[in-house]
Amino acid sequence: MKMRIYFLLLCLFFTLNGRSQDTIHPNIMLIISEGHGYNDIGIYGNIIVKTPFLDDLAKNGIKMINTFGASACYDANMAALFTGLYGHASGQYGPSGGNNHFSVFPETESLPQILKKSGYNTALCGKIILEGNKAFSFDTIIGSDIIERSVYEQTERCAPFILKKDAKPFFLCFNMNDPDRSYSYSDEDSAKVDIFGNIDEGYSGILQKHYKPEKVIIPSFLPDIAGCRNEIAQYYEAITRMDLGIGRLIYWLKKSGKWNNTLIVYVSADVPAFPGIRNTFSDQGIRLPCIIKLADNTNSGVDCMKFTSLIDLLPTILDYSKVPFPKDKIHGKSLRLNIEQKQEYYDDEIFVSQSFTDITLYYPMRMIRTKQYKLIWNCVWQLTYPMSNALKSSSTWNGILNYHKSIGGKQFETFFHKPEFELYDIKSDPNESVNLIFDKGNEAIINKLKAIIEGYMISTGDPWITRWNNK
Repeated sequence: MKMRIYFLLLCLFFTLNGRSQDTIHPNIMLIISEGHGYNDIGIYGNIIVKTPFLDDLAKNGIKMINTFGASACYDANMAALFTGLYGHASGQYGPSGGNNHFSVFPETESLPQILKKSGYNTALCGKIILEGNKAFSFDTIIGSDIIERSVYEQTERCAPFILKKDAKPFFLCFNMNDPDRSYSYSDEDSAKVDIFGNIDEGYSGILQKHYKPEKVIIPSFLPDIAGCRNEIAQYYEAITRMDLGIGRLIYWLKKSGKWNNTLIVYVSADVPAFPGIRNTFSDQGIRLPCIIKLADNTNSGVDCMKFTSLIDLLPTILDYSKVPFPKDKIHGKSLRLNIEQKQEYYDDEIFVSQSFTDITLYYPMRMIRTKQYKLIWNCVWQLTYPMSNALKSSSTWNGILNYHKSIGGKQFETFFHKPEFELYDIKSDPNESVNLIFDKGNEAIINKLKAIIEGYMISTGDPWITRWNNK
């Protein structure tokens, strides 16, 4: 009799233990794109580009309305997303690849490391994060031999990991090149057009969706010329290919029976690679699409208006996963209470920090953005603002150079030679066309915003505080 009771208790223990791993710690799927614009998803208001699977994900989750990069540099944003720290504090001052070699400090803990300690199986599919820095190590690397734009093949390789019957929860990071520029060109209408990774024969498993250049939406910061329209059409095609891949990834998740216990986060780590916004602090240069589906499928179809930064995603993911994290050692804050619309517990403002966009492109900037105002400190304003050399090969840039003489809605002189400070009233001037820094009567708001920037620099250990103090 005693043995029977012992056996039943033992079975109950293992049952509850297995159940606790299934229910206490949900699975996590982090889907990251590169170069996907805030305005370029159907559910965010673009009526031309087709993104049915991202639209559906947003309908089943939370659409973040005011998500911004922690930097205007892709690698610094990726580091911020995975560490909860600004790049100037983590050591990721700029890009990792090529001749750059910027890297987070070796003692920095990242999201996959924290989750692994809590019992997660971790896997990465797609782009290796920050050149394989050890701070971003995963248990499994999936499909490293697959062509980088073949998103359908990547999802098929993820299927066994998703379908695996395991008492441990999983963390899958699906990190894509799409829909960023490929820096491969074709000649269209006598212009050198970037094809954004699109190829004539298409990719396995993906039904190509072509867009007519005359039908695309030209944003206010770009010229309405043939070369630009052709590039946006190619960009839209890459977005739809990406969306179809995401749909296939979700198909495998639902087939596994784990949809109802998986937290999904979709976010872009950079804005579209077009002149005038990439590597800038305009809203078009830092505002990002972000969609969160909770593991229990609550708060479906909700729009969260909270001002958020990429540094907030790590604590949010860990909070919803019931994984402890060192709140005092990171800069980000969990968005859980804001998502659940219970309270807003800190001011609607975001701080953005930029140091390098390349080892040869040094132009540090700091910024505070509130609901109404934006103040930018150009730390080395005496220098000419550097634009990415890669963008200078595009038909869009050549059209700007040859015909329009303005970039990002600003004349060349204003864009490339900036004052030390820029102040914009976003509510009355959403295109940030009028710098109010020299207008009389703005001293109070300028001093207030300067104090906020200084406070962020001090509290986050910003090395550039020395230049602030000596300016």
